[in-house]
Amino acid sequence: MSLSQKRKLTLEVEKQFEVATFPFLFKISLNNNFQVVTLTISFDYTLRPLNMKNFNEKRLPEKQFEFMHEIEGVFLQEIRAYFSGKSPYPNPPHALNCSDFSKRVLTALRLIPPGEVVTYQELAEEMGLKNGARAIGQALAKNPLPLIYPCHRVVSKSGLGGYSQGKLLKYLLLLLEKRFKF
Repeated sequence: MSLSQKRKLTLEVEKQFEVATFPFLFKISLNNNFQVVTLTISFDYTLRPLNMKNFNEKRLPEKQFEFMHEIEGVFLQEIRAYFSGKSPYPNPPHALNCSDFSKRVLTALRLIPPGEVVTYQELAEEMGLKNGARAIGQALAKNPLPLIYPCHRVVSKSGLGGYSQGKLLKYLLLLLEKRFKF
């Protein structure tokens, strides 16, 4: 990603909030069109009701703040559908801000059935890149929207491989997906 693209992304990412649903904490950034542009997943073992945290509602006019609550609802519906086995991946309104190559790689991830895995090399070969495993891995490492573009379904030929959200979460997501028939 070029410096001008990073600056543009920085300018676009103005609305950030967190959604907690045990045991996960989702950190979400929206662009000016209220599309998800980055998503981070972590474990949060605090029991609390679903809510938006750390969001300064005074930064937005009341109408936009209400819209943010609608987006939170849509996001949670998508997450619940995924975690209950009703959807192969969450698909809230989102914008994919990355290179054309990365978009091509991330789009290919949606063709991998839930609960199944491919190696970096297999994905590269399916995309016509005979020696492209490393390039595939680099694109996946920069995936701004894990789960939405399910990079956890790509593994190393010698094991689980990496995951930007942590190997434990990658392993648990694959186990979860094995339970459901999509």
